[in-house]
This record gives sequence, C-alpha cells and structure tokens, in this order.
Amino acid sequence: MKIKIVNIKPNSRFHFGNISVDSDTALADTDEYLHSDVLFSALVSNLSQIKPQPEIESFIGAFNNGNILISSAFYCIEKTELSSDDPDKYLFFIPKPVTATSTIDLNNYDKIKGIKKIKFITYKTLEIKPENWKLNNSIVMHPIEYKEINDYVLSHGNFPFKEEINIAFYNKISTPNVNIHLSNKNAGHPFVVTSLQISDLSCYGLKVHFYFLYNIKDKSQCANFELATQLLAYNGVGGERSSGCGFIDGIRETEYIPPYFTSLDIDKFQMTLSKVIPKNDEELSNFSALNTSIRGGRNSEKGPFRKVRMINEGSIFSQNVVGENVELGTEQIRYGKCISMNIPQMYSL
Repeated sequence: MKIKIVNIKPNSRFHFGNISVDSDTALADTDEYLHSDVLFSALVSNLSQIKPQPEIESFIGAFNNGNILISSAFYCIEKTELSSDDPDKYLFFIPKPVTATSTIDLNNYDKIKGIKKIKFITYKTLEIKPENWKLNNSIVMHPIEYKEINDYVLSHGNFPFKEEINIAFYNKISTPNVNIHLSNKNAGHPFVVTSLQISDLSCYGLKVHFYFLYNIKDKSQCANFELATQLLAYNGVGGERSSGCGFIDGIRETEYIPPYFTSLDIDKFQMTLSKVIPKNDEELSNFSALNTSIRGGRNSEKGPFRKVRMINEGSIFSQNVVGENVELGTEQIRYGKCISMNIPQMYSL
C-alpha cells in the first residue's frame, strides 16, 4: 500500500456532488471529501484523453480484477517545516467508525450528540473509548497528537499566543447563481451552489491536503496510473474549474507510510476506507455495522443510469470483503472495490 498526497492551496474550493431529490437541488449540498468511486472516474477520464481505447480498457480491467485498488481521498495535515522523509510530516485522518456512538451508554446523550458531529479521526484516536474523545470541530485527535501539534506550532508557526490551537479542514460556503444560457424552464432561475473552502493554516506552519491509498499489483499499469494521477492537477476534480472549484496544486508520493495502513490482518475486525459494493450475500453478511448511500441514477443522452446502493467508508466488517465494480449503463462503471484497515475490537458489534 502506498499514499498519494493531493496538494491543495489554502482557500481552494471543491464541490463533491450529493445525490438529491431532483436536479434543482443537486448543487445545494456537498460531500466532505472525495469518494473512491468519483476518484476512479476521474482517473479513467484523465487517461482516456491521451491514450488509445485498448489501453483504457486494460486500465479499467486492472481496477475490475483488483490489480489496482484505491481508497477514498481523506484529509491530512502537513507540517510544512519538516523534511519530506520525517515520519511526523503528515498527520493522516480517517473516517469515524460507524459504531462510535454505539459504544456509549444511552444515558450520556450529550456525548452521543457531540460524536455524531465528528467526521474524521486519527488512527491513534481509536485507542481511546469514544466517550473519552476530546471533541474539536468535526475532527478528533489523540491527546498526544494535540500536544505534538501545539508544540510544533509554537516552535515553527507564526502564532502569537500559547493556547491550544483550533484546527478545521474546511468551511462550507454557499454561493447564489443564475442560469442564463439554458433554453428550458430553468433559464433565469436562481440556484445555490455549496462548496468546501479549504482552511488556511499557514500561520500555524500547517497545510491541509487530501490523500488516498493505492495498491498496484500489475506493474505494467504503474505508468498509466501515475499519468492519470498527475493529470488530476491539470483537469481538477471536485467541481468545475470555470466556477473556481476543483483546482489541485500537484500530486506527490509520501516517503513514509504509517504501518496501520500496510499491516492488514483479515482475521481481525476491519473498517472500510473506500465505498464498497459487496459482490455476493456472503460479503454483505460479513458486515456487522454499516451505513449506505445511493449512487447513480443520473439521466444521460443514452437513457438513465441505474442506481446502486453502496456501503460507506467507516463501516465495520469481519473476515474478508473484496467488493466489485458494477456497470450502471453504457460506459458508466461504479467502482466498489474494498480497501480497509484493522480497528480495535471494541468498535465491533
């Protein structure tokens, strides 16, 4: 398993689509991060612009048979003053386990409400019972990590006072727009676009980025994967560049990979780091706790795509889940392979 850092400039904006009741409200909300199925589509689209069809089919085939695996793209914090080979340069965040609130006594309702607002945690946070998590915006770090961040800021940042810093990955902003070029009934009608604006933490000596895990078993696909990945910086992802969204400053590889991403024991409980489509009832039954979302259903010139229900990141399973990719319509594939990591047994139900 390796890690790609999606380098983001502070204050950059991204819009990651959410399924909605109708097209009039499709842009009114945004997901908080780049899901694996959307990342897959972006990589295939990038490569299809410069490579012949046989190579594109081979590239897609490598994803279909599991020779290329990718996770969703989550957030990480870069300590910009540290060297690239320093193990502490990046602090990686993962999705909150879906069972986090299930470990708390129902009488402690205020704590349950607080944890429901949490989106991302660090791996080290999993060592602590959720009822003891220190809540901070939508993220949680281990107390040791809070201290390390604060010590780093005091020594490298340009922050004047010595209180604990308050970190947020993004702010959601909503912008009113009007369609003036449409010829249908929606022409001239106002609508709202909601996007994520990446936080500027430069005064702390920190930067917010996306990162995703990947594994390539078929080495003949390494060059195509690298090319498709690097093109993310040119083509963007997460919104139309013409609207000021989706800009990426570059893609780079990490020199240090935390062991919790690489040492997977399939006999222990695991948490998904990608959106998953179970390939059969047995894989579905391996999940002890999950939440789902519906993908697909969009209309196209060739007709509507069918919908598929996918298991979300942060879901818990035991034994082994591979997942599968599903064709929703002509030239439309939904990526549903599984990348996971081990978690403590207290998060299993």
